[in-house]
Amino acid sequence: MANKPAVVVGLGVAVVAVSAIGYFAVKGYPPSDEGAAGTVGAATRYQAQQIAQSDVVLQGAEFQAVIQSDTFQNIMKDPTLRAAFADPALAKAFADPALAQAFADPALAKAFADPALAKAFADPALAKAFADPALAKAFADPALAKA
Repeated sequence: MANKPAVVVGLGVAVVAVSAIGYFAVKGYPPSDEGAAGTVGAATRYQAQQIAQSDVVLQGAEFQAVIQSDTFQNIMKDPTLRAAFADPALAKAFADPALAQAFADPALAKAFADPALAKAFADPALAKAFADPALAKAFADPALAKA
């Protein structure tokens, strides 16, 4: 009779094993929720049309031409000009509405377009005169600004 408890435990384990095998045979292993089925076949990927020439609209072509020019690149690489453009006083001067109004004047545009003015600014004597500290001091005089 010493084997009777071992037989009962063995039968209990056998019943549990047969029940588990039967359950998983009917329900499938591993158990899964609804909607967890795998994909059958190849995945359908998103396919968009190629962009057309009419899809690309460029604005400010003149501005792009300026910033892509060699002159602009040289200005951006010049440490003296970069320091001048970083000066808050220059930023304040450029923000002045009177300056914007002056540059909007067609007479000023016409004057800058004059070849004689371009020739005058190309003159080395004028460059030497503008480099003179006495002239810079004269332009800094508040009396001249009021005149």
